[in-house]
Amino acid sequence: MSFDATNFMNAVFTEANDTKLIPCPAGEFQAQITKCDPTSGTIGKGERTGETWAALKMTLEVNDEGVKVLCGRDKVFLGDM
Repeated sequence: MSFDATNFMNAVFTEANDTKLIPCPAGEFQAQITKCDPTSGTIGKGERTGETWAALKMTLEVNDEGVKVLCGRDKVFLGDM
């Protein structure tokens, strides 16, 4: 099946799109790490100019069914802890 741009552009939708995103509530939940991105660099300004820095950005997928229902999503992700 191929994509038909004409049909797509002429499609009419009568339902409203939901633009709200309910955030994950504060608390402790079982989660699984799904992405881990290490980064590093050199400090460019201030007293510590020239020193290296390191950071680890992680994305977690919450496994708690109650949180998924509360947020109205099949998957709930958290990042930048």
